[in-house]
Amino acid sequence: LSFAAGSTDVPGGDTEPRFSVSYDQEMARGSLSASLQRSVPVDDAGDVQGNLRGAIDVNYVLTSASQLGIAVSFTDIEDVTGSGVSERQRASIGATFEQALAQDWTLSVGAEHRFLDDAGSRRRDNAVFVNIGRSFTFRP
Repeated sequence: LSFAAGSTDVPGGDTEPRFSVSYDQEMARGSLSASLQRSVPVDDAGDVQGNLRGAIDVNYVLTSASQLGIAVSFTDIEDVTGSGVSERQRASIGATFEQALAQDWTLSVGAEHRFLDDAGSRRRDNAVFVNIGRSFTFRP
């Protein structure tokens, strides 16, 4: 578990909070990772955004050759000072199944649902994927 907190002075004399929290847990048959972060970037023109990001990743080992992963994430960008920064919200949820094939070959199959709200314009989409990959190890 880790935690950090602070604040950012923004134009106009206000102070905006910023923080980061993350948690990682190894389990007997997998792992869990969760994070939440708020940053407050200020650009050269003095425009200020509040960026809130969060994610949860769970990996579960099914057999010695296969595993299942589930991931959820979101991002919320807000206009802190009313300077016209485009406000956006983005979220996704996905699942991936990985199976070891022959030596050094892996099959990944998964699906993801994504949501985007960009200044009132809303979009949703789905993605399905199949990947076959091979790993290489180079030794000097």
